[in-house]
Amino acid sequence: MKILLFSDIESQYTVNFINQALIPYGWEVVVVSLFMPEEDKLKNFKLKFEGTTIEHDCLFNKKPIKNAGKIKKVFNVLNNCRSVKKRAQYLYNKYKPNVVSLQFISLYKLIFAKHIADKCRVVCSFWGSDILRGNKFLKKRIYPKYLKKVDAITFDGYSIEDALHCYYGDKFNGKLFCLCYGNSTLNYIDKLKSEKSAKEIKEYIGYPCDGRATVVIGYNAYQKQNQLKVAKALSLLPVELQKKLYLVFPVMYGKMDESYKEQLCAELKNMSCGYCFLNEYLSGSKLAAFYLGADVFVHAQETDAYSQSFVNFVYAGAQVIQGKWLHYREIDLYNLNITEFGGYSELPELIKAASENCQNGNNRVAQPMEAIRKHGSVEETSAEWNKLLSAKAEK
Repeated sequence: MKILLFSDIESQYTVNFINQALIPYGWEVVVVSLFMPEEDKLKNFKLKFEGTTIEHDCLFNKKPIKNAGKIKKVFNVLNNCRSVKKRAQYLYNKYKPNVVSLQFISLYKLIFAKHIADKCRVVCSFWGSDILRGNKFLKKRIYPKYLKKVDAITFDGYSIEDALHCYYGDKFNGKLFCLCYGNSTLNYIDKLKSEKSAKEIKEYIGYPCDGRATVVIGYNAYQKQNQLKVAKALSLLPVELQKKLYLVFPVMYGKMDESYKEQLCAELKNMSCGYCFLNEYLSGSKLAAFYLGADVFVHAQETDAYSQSFVNFVYAGAQVIQGKWLHYREIDLYNLNITEFGGYSELPELIKAASENCQNGNNRVAQPMEAIRKHGSVEETSAEWNKLLSAKAEK
């Protein structure tokens, strides 16, 4: 059977999904990526999934409509909608998929679903920010007319489920499936932890081993991780304490706006912390080292679901300091041991305490490992995904 997978090929979700839920079950995979990553990342992806077809298709000839007048904006949207219809016909005729899987939902992907739903089965998967932030009118008034055309709607966290019920009540209950993405990184974390010391892990990933606390800020390059606000808060720490910190900004996923990065760098240059921007493509043991090498993880993103990045930092034993506004139900359900802050003014004291823990050798946090592992079990989640996709494909 053949699946047309619309997803971001830079995302670990996509890598895990193909590797665990599709290839082992004999699916022929065509990945359609709206944006193509840098050449080295694309090369790594192709090497990892030799034989997988990769199609670059933005669905429409995107025109700049930000500063256009109302009439121009409407014209551009209508033009894009026509383009999406043509792309749906083209991609179906070219690949003849049994199932189309749309990962991370947008209006144009739903329009695509409408125009291909009469030819094959369609599964829409919400990842988090695609339902938790953005235009509420679109989600409440426009999305339903397209969602009724699809065969299944998946989500992988309680916050996404709550948002779906908030917008649509019980309208789509018969189509809703809670399906997680198997988290193979947990196995790599366990393996690396058994093979290397904490010092060796830091050396392996390239973090300093001079006693400074490694503080990872956010987990991707996007501005909504609020890296600048966190840096400004940490600039209020005494200089002597700043010298005891090494800040890591992960930018291997996504692209940071240049003007925003300039502001962030300007702020960092006025501080006494060491810092780096981590843009190397990571997988396997190197990705595990990224999580295990962190003493502290500061998460101040505007909205988020119970993401694998968050889970991996928790599982690796980092001291997790997270915005109170992001409180997931899973934190209470699994009794996760994290620290929450309500405003950025609280961060200096929390980082000071975390740094002192590191100096005293108390930089690892005990967590309910079995509960975390069960939620991200590769075996269970892969089988459930294949069961859903195969059932839809056979209809």
